[in-house]
Amino acid sequence: PRGWAAGDVVYLGNTVEGRPKWQHVIICVGREGGAWVYDSHTTAYLRQPLGVWYPEHFSLIRYCHIADAVSYADGK
Repeated sequence: PRGWAAGDVVYLGNTVEGRPKWQHVIICVGREGGAWVYDSHTTAYLRQPLGVWYPEHFSLIRYCHIADAVSYADGK
């Protein structure tokens, strides 16, 4: 997607009984050989292309762009 960056998240799922069921999350870790690569939320798959998961195992996909930066004040 446009503006994609390392740290962004992809939700993967399937339609179950006519409704979306989100079942897996992968995290973009950067580019390798010009293609985006992702880590699984487990250590089962590291630095893999999107095709490892979608559409091979999942029929639904949602991209979630994470904010570039946040600030935090501890209130002291």
